[in-house]
Amino acid sequence: ADDLALKPIPQDFVQPFATPNNGDLIGRIAVAPIAQGEQLLRNKVREPGRGPSPETLSKMTPKGMRAVTIGIDALSGVGGFVRPGDTVDLVWTVNVPTKDKQAAEPVTLTLFQDVPILAVAGHMVGQEPKSQPGKDTPPPVAAQNTVTIALDPQQIALLLFARQQGMVQLSLRPPSDSGSQVVVAPANLNTVMEALFGAIPEQPQPEPKPARQVEVYKGLVKDVVVLEESGSN
Repeated sequence: ADDLALKPIPQDFVQPFATPNNGDLIGRIAVAPIAQGEQLLRNKVREPGRGPSPETLSKMTPKGMRAVTIGIDALSGVGGFVRPGDTVDLVWTVNVPTKDKQAAEPVTLTLFQDVPILAVAGHMVGQEPKSQPGKDTPPPVAAQNTVTIALDPQQIALLLFARQQGMVQLSLRPPSDSGSQVVVAPANLNTVMEALFGAIPEQPQPEPKPARQVEVYKGLVKDVVVLEESGSN
């Protein structure tokens, strides 16, 4: 109990499975790393003496959310270091048609932030992995080529569409950043160049030459004729 402290948190930033009740945590064993100041989640602890968690994936999915599985590889899956119980951001890269529709421009933007990882391959949160790789050594990519995440139904529809149109990559978050949201502007060639070299000042446009006019008198009536510029002097 001395290791626990209550802290007010805005409702929008309360993590799934977070609990304000010490009775849900005291005397239990952590099954995933817990950082100082992190919200304590019920699915990161288990009763002592119990083996792998008997919970099903449906029971682990937060209320109002849905579990969805996506494929990953060594690049999109953070080199295989993603573990059940981690949180990630989903980053999308897609080709967007330009104004003249003659070519497509790649754009990268953040789809969703602070997405909980429910399972990696067949290993769910709270379960002991069948093999114990080194602490800092990821398992083979072939052994964890899928991740299961929790999103709401609308987010799942957006994610599945995004995967059909471009590439989705995971970005692993540290436990100390759980619950926070960051404003991330879309990245394209222009924003990358501005970030590296600063905004390019606009070039002043040359002022148009004044049109030459000729006054033509017909009797007492005056007309003004504008002369067109020719290619020769």
